[in-house]
Amino acid sequence: MTKKTKMEKLAKAASIHWGVPLSRMRSKDRDRRLVWPRSVCMYLACRAGMSRQEIGDWWNRDPSTVTHGKQSVDNSIELYPAEASQVDDFIASLDGFLDVAD
Repeated sequence: MTKKTKMEKLAKAASIHWGVPLSRMRSKDRDRRLVWPRSVCMYLACRAGMSRQEIGDWWNRDPSTVTHGKQSVDNSIELYPAEASQVDDFIASLDGFLDVAD
């Protein structure tokens, strides 16, 4: 599976999991309901070994935005158990198609 295909499948899964349209997730909209799933996708793609450039290219974002999204998720996981649980639940829903092991 190509990295582009992995990113697309990850984003589609997030769209379904969080109940937001993929087209809106890929938009420039900064609504929290869109930013969180988008950031989680960026976080997981980084953990799976994709480069920030590859991730940013797919989302039409600068690599620095990917870095910020990953850091935001890292911080939220550390500080907020409910958000950590959301990420864990999403990872479990992926059924192993994307290697995001610690």
